[in-house]
Amino acid sequence: MFRISLTIEAGLQRAFSGLARTTAARPLLLSLSTMVVLVALGFGVFNVEVETDVLKLWVDDSTSLVNDMEFYEDNYATSRTDSFLLTAKPGKSLLSKKAFDELSDLQAWINALEYSHPGFARPIRLENLCYKVVDAEENYAPCFQISPLDCFKEGVLSVVGGANNTQYTELYDPRLSYNDPSFNFAANFSRKYMKSSCNPWYNVGVPYRLIFGGTSFEPDGTMSGLRAMRTVMATFDESRLAKVGMRYTDWLPGGSADAPTDVLLCSAGPTLEDCSCTHKFSIVEAVKYTCKPADVEQTEQCCQQFMKPVQEHPCAGYLFNRDPDVNTIGTFVLKRCGLPPVKPFKARCSKHADGETYPTPFTFPVLNSTQCGAISAGIGACVAGIGGNYPQAVNCCVNLEKFSQGGCVCSNCDATCGMMVDQAKSLCGGYQIENKSSCPAPPAPVYANTTEACAAKYVTFLTQIGKYNAGEELSAGIAMCATAVALDVTDKCHCLGAATGVNVTMLASINGACAAKGGTTYAGLAECVAPSSLTATCTPLFADYGPKCTAAAAARVTGVDVVSTATACCAAAVPFGSSNCSCASPPLGTMDSFYQVATGCAALGVTVPVPACVTAQIQTCGVNAAEMSTKCTAAVAAPTDLVAGAACCTAAQPVGAANCPCMLPDNVDNTLKLTFGTIATRCNSVGVAALAVNIPSCVATLMPSPVPATPTTPAPTQLYQIPRDKNVAVTEVQALAIIKGWEKAWLDAIPAKAATYTHIDVAYIAGRSLEDTIKEASQGAYALIAVGYVLVVSYIALFFMFSSTNGACGVNGSAPGVASGVAAALVIMLATLSALGISGLLVSAGVLFTALTLQVVPFLALGLGINDYFVMANYVAAAVAAAAEGDTATDVLIRAMKLAGGSITLSSVTNLAAFLLGAITPIPAIRNFSIQVAMTVICNYAVALLVYPSLLYFDIKRHLAGGRDCFVLPIKTQQPAEERSPSSFSSAGGLARVVLSSLPLRMLVLAAYAGFFAFCASGISRVKLGLDLQDVVPDDDYLHAYATRTINNYGTYGVYVVTEGVAFESTMEEQRALEHAFASTVPSVDVLEQSVNYARYYTENTEGMYSSGLVCSSELDLYRDKWKEDLDLCGVNLGGVDPNGYRNCAKTCLAHKIQSYAGAANSNSKRCVFAAMKNSTQYTCKCPYRAIVKPANFTAGFPTFLRSGIRGSVSNALLTLAPGSATTIGSSRSLYYVNDVFDVEAKVAHIKAAREVIAKSALVKDKGANVFAFDYSLYALNEQYVNIEETTMFALGMSLIAAFFCMLVFILHPGTCLIVTALIALVEVELYGLIAWSGLKLNAVVMVNLIMSMGIAVEFLSHIARAFMLARGTRSERAAHAVNTLGSATVNGTLTTFLGILPIAFSYYTYFVNYFFLQYVLILAVCLLQGVVVLPVVLSLVGPDAVDLAGYMEEEEEKRISTGGKSPVAKVVGTAI
Repeated sequence: MFRISLTIEAGLQRAFSGLARTTAARPLLLSLSTMVVLVALGFGVFNVEVETDVLKLWVDDSTSLVNDMEFYEDNYATSRTDSFLLTAKPGKSLLSKKAFDELSDLQAWINALEYSHPGFARPIRLENLCYKVVDAEENYAPCFQISPLDCFKEGVLSVVGGANNTQYTELYDPRLSYNDPSFNFAANFSRKYMKSSCNPWYNVGVPYRLIFGGTSFEPDGTMSGLRAMRTVMATFDESRLAKVGMRYTDWLPGGSADAPTDVLLCSAGPTLEDCSCTHKFSIVEAVKYTCKPADVEQTEQCCQQFMKPVQEHPCAGYLFNRDPDVNTIGTFVLKRCGLPPVKPFKARCSKHADGETYPTPFTFPVLNSTQCGAISAGIGACVAGIGGNYPQAVNCCVNLEKFSQGGCVCSNCDATCGMMVDQAKSLCGGYQIENKSSCPAPPAPVYANTTEACAAKYVTFLTQIGKYNAGEELSAGIAMCATAVALDVTDKCHCLGAATGVNVTMLASINGACAAKGGTTYAGLAECVAPSSLTATCTPLFADYGPKCTAAAAARVTGVDVVSTATACCAAAVPFGSSNCSCASPPLGTMDSFYQVATGCAALGVTVPVPACVTAQIQTCGVNAAEMSTKCTAAVAAPTDLVAGAACCTAAQPVGAANCPCMLPDNVDNTLKLTFGTIATRCNSVGVAALAVNIPSCVATLMPSPVPATPTTPAPTQLYQIPRDKNVAVTEVQALAIIKGWEKAWLDAIPAKAATYTHIDVAYIAGRSLEDTIKEASQGAYALIAVGYVLVVSYIALFFMFSSTNGACGVNGSAPGVASGVAAALVIMLATLSALGISGLLVSAGVLFTALTLQVVPFLALGLGINDYFVMANYVAAAVAAAAEGDTATDVLIRAMKLAGGSITLSSVTNLAAFLLGAITPIPAIRNFSIQVAMTVICNYAVALLVYPSLLYFDIKRHLAGGRDCFVLPIKTQQPAEERSPSSFSSAGGLARVVLSSLPLRMLVLAAYAGFFAFCASGISRVKLGLDLQDVVPDDDYLHAYATRTINNYGTYGVYVVTEGVAFESTMEEQRALEHAFASTVPSVDVLEQSVNYARYYTENTEGMYSSGLVCSSELDLYRDKWKEDLDLCGVNLGGVDPNGYRNCAKTCLAHKIQSYAGAANSNSKRCVFAAMKNSTQYTCKCPYRAIVKPANFTAGFPTFLRSGIRGSVSNALLTLAPGSATTIGSSRSLYYVNDVFDVEAKVAHIKAAREVIAKSALVKDKGANVFAFDYSLYALNEQYVNIEETTMFALGMSLIAAFFCMLVFILHPGTCLIVTALIALVEVELYGLIAWSGLKLNAVVMVNLIMSMGIAVEFLSHIARAFMLARGTRSERAAHAVNTLGSATVNGTLTTFLGILPIAFSYYTYFVNYFFLQYVLILAVCLLQGVVVLPVVLSLVGPDAVDLAGYMEEEEEKRISTGGKSPVAKVVGTAI
């Protein structure tokens, strides 16, 4: 191997000698032709277009991520976002109404901002191009927004059309305003409040961390600190906007106000033949009543004021059949409210004998007594089932359903059986069981008259009371009490005389028993006067009583004739009360007014009889008033709880309707009346008709009179304005120009707007911001480039003017001189232009121009290019100094090129290898940069070999001819050759000889170096990953403020898991399993928010359709839903009494009939799991299976589902259909939220875990699906960090190996190569540790800089090592000679490279300053230290023996002569190999 190196070296020296001869023969031709070629190649720069797309530049394209991103963009990327980040001004708080006022003003300003685009007559506002999650057919659906205002009524700002658009503005009416006097941020703004209230209008949950940043909370969950809050808006991107067009809505007058409607938007009295009114109904109407479109606990307002009227509405069945979205949500909200399901208008499915439902009609045959008896044997299970045996409860429900469907309940069921059916029916909620009350009544017996009928009923009553007294308390007691009601209340048999045989005393005595035992009560013995007779009797009495008592009331007010009018009133009231006239129907006067008269007369000593109906009403009022007091006390304690407030108003309604405050006892201060008046006034101020409370006159007269308002003539208003939509078609090019124009309009205007706020600071970013920043950074820093070249040229001139090569200061004549150095620097400019031109020609091959190209490459090319000239100049200076008398310029050039050519080739090859290895980075911007720098190395090498020798040849020739260097002042004559130093670094060389000849000094140098190395290495563990936006943009740029506040306060991202390439209809279980695994096992994923996806919504839709009879059980499969496996249905929001007790829990479990009845669609293994808790009387129920349509019909209902309101629209946005199909799913995506991933290490950990979970899922492993997680900010921009540490180590290792073999050829000894390689490895360790100590982070830029530093390190060390191997003497002498010979070139190369990159330090972009200037200064400093200080010391201690190259070449020459002129090189090489 050693001889191969010598052979190659000899060959190179011969080659460079030949090149020197050729140059000397035709210097102008060679140099000028080279420069012409360089100029021609430089025209390639006109083929350049700078890339500004951040994703195309900075996303790792070595993995599947690029394909994933392309798929996502082709199928789902339809929007551009604009974001505003708010922080508090000094001394202010974001948790204040003033701050929210300014936020509201900001959003209103953005919405109202108008932009005029060339060629468009109408101004453009956000609403004309905004992105919409629910992209309905009409244009006026609300725009997408994520905003703190969505926590309050003020979130209505996102609604297109404002107040005109009542269809959507009313959705915000139930929300609390932050300006409400009862709301206090410090007391009421809590985690619970945000969870329930901070949602967009379509009520899909958003984590509060996405909106509020830097939060802190008190132990009770109240927010105590808030550093930032964020508002996000979005527009369509150009492709989507071109498809839908610019959207405009004009609002036309709606005429007179619409007639009042009910909860389904129908006028009063719809019939089943006319339910078209429900076509206007949307499920969002439920939001107005605080209903939540999910299977969660619902509010009392939702259940009582909305769902109950819906369930009872005659058109509910029609609506549920027509709208699957309403059906799905309505079904489980009704279930949560404890209300019966809506009966389908036209059920599609029929139950068959096997218990399943089929789309074919079926009529259960009526069973005979024998068949009923056979089934009734199984009804015995009901006793055990009701008592606590769940398996028996299932059998009970199954058998009772068969028993009921066969008609046995009516034909073969006695009283005991009937009682059992009644009890079991309430338990078996999911089964179709009819009790005896539903049986057709037997033909009524015909009696001659009422007296005969009463006598017959009384006989039955006596039989029943006998059984009751004999011990059959329950069954007989129920029948006994029912008959008593008929005798007493219905027929009034006791009023017909003795002929009926009715014993009045016996009849009256059983009322208490009925209430205590049977649960049935009746009013007691009814009055025997018929209502018609009562009215006839009381009408003349009222004619006397009414006017007299009215006059008495007026006299009390005026104080005139009070006693006489009161006396007359009381006299008239006595017969009116004695005749029970207050109980007449229709009523004569009001009960409360009569009771007030009776009370007043008692004070005068006159007793007025009070009828039982009035007394009963007073008792009812007492009960209702107590209920009102409880509910309203709770409402006062929770002023922001809308549900509690609604409950208070609901409880107050019957109190006001019956005028109870006028009858109930009150104190002298009228506390009861005034309290009720305050409650009623507050309820009425809400403006919701369903919560209005009547205020009796006795209360109204005590309430303070409101201040009368200034009379005005109100402007006519409409409840609804008529929208007229218009879409304006645009091309993609036009759409992009419009979007960017609108973004620029608000970017230009917002600084002045933000300056008006006193409580909030506004940072912001638009969809175009990053692109604008990259584009601006891509503008060449031409002034700085010029400065860099001036600095380098000036240094060259000064160096060659004042260096010792030229003798005394200003002496001319020595070579190389100033002119050739300056010319070399100018030629480097041409080489740089040529390199950029070649890169431009490679654009078609994917080499892109970026900001790095124009901001960094010219400086780096200059610094690296001039190094080769200094190496060659040193060798020329040495050759000139050693020139003998009679040597020609050609001889001197050959002598210099023989040695310089190898050194320059070594540095160029290693630099080229390092830069090309940098191109292995998967980041396009860095890869392109590496290739472009590699092109500069190639062009600089060409200049070094083909142009520098020509320049130096002329310089040598001038020197030998005694000519002057035109850049040197003629002060003194030329020194004699023997007085000139052969080295330009003689002083340093002398210092090197002193140090290298002293062992203690060498040890001291190594000890100092060891300390420096330890310091650098200690930083390795501190190295962080990343490149944040605030590191890239200038400090005074608006993006810097946004980036800094974002990174400090927000770590939440919305991530999509995309699935394609699988049969969706047969993999629902695997899809849901992956969703659950991703949310529950991947770090930082918000499992509480679960996932938003089509599978979840379509499953719920299917189950709702099944419950309504629109999908049959025979058409369903059951799949195991991982989300439900551990969900205890008896422990989640059931409420009520003993929700976990056996009966309640069993009832809950049995309601999931499809999982509790083992039929054809449901194997025995797919059942709910009902179990008792250990050591407890409580129970659990888990129903992990979900119903989904069988694969054959899986997507048959998709078109309807996707058009069915919010859930369908959201699902539509979360999937794509296969090309040409309206029913087959092509791909789907599930939305998750990832929280609190602030640093890159946490992001990388999440990405790796997410991919591992996906790869291990059954959906991927078993079903072959292509699944990937994706998000631009979290995944795309952080992909480079997933394996960057391993990639960096691999690339550095490969670079080190390549450097070793490159140096092996030129350094001529493997031992020296190993030493140099080891020191280069130490350089990389030092530079890696300095990343942390210099405040940088490991990223693709730093990785490439480290790889490129390998080439610089080789250049700095290899020249010294090569000179060491070619020198003569001891190790110390050879080391000193190497420093003396090439130390100057190394230092000059360092200084010129530094000067070349120095202008980068003044770049406007701190990113270039930190990651290029600073890091390259560190690289230069460390490499210089290693090359000029450490390497000579090490070589002086352990360096190999010198190589006798001259002797080897003489030996080879002798062999060549001895073999007759044939070179033996081939033999030598062959032998060595």
